[in-house]
Amino acid sequence: MEAAGARRFREAIRIASMERSAGQRAIAVARPRRCVFRGGMDILLSAEIICPWCGEAYETTIDTSQEDFSTIEDCAVCCRPIELAVRSTPGEILSLEPERA
Repeated sequence: MEAAGARRFREAIRIASMERSAGQRAIAVARPRRCVFRGGMDILLSAEIICPWCGEAYETTIDTSQEDFSTIEDCAVCCRPIELAVRSTPGEILSLEPERA
């Protein structure tokens, strides 16, 4: 039987793919990555970003030890700059908004 978290993640990826093919706004999907911090909490989470420039998906790592922040990184596919607005609590991404920078 499939774990509930894996099922939710698979559904989120499916929805993201449908929205991207329908030409809707870029979104991001987060999933845990193994990096343990004090107390056994995962603070680095892996997130799949859909580039607002080229529409391709790529994976990046988000440090959830910071709460609300924004950062600029280049798309791993087209190399154009993307501003990521992140809202998080330690171990959880509350929102992740990729925008053209």
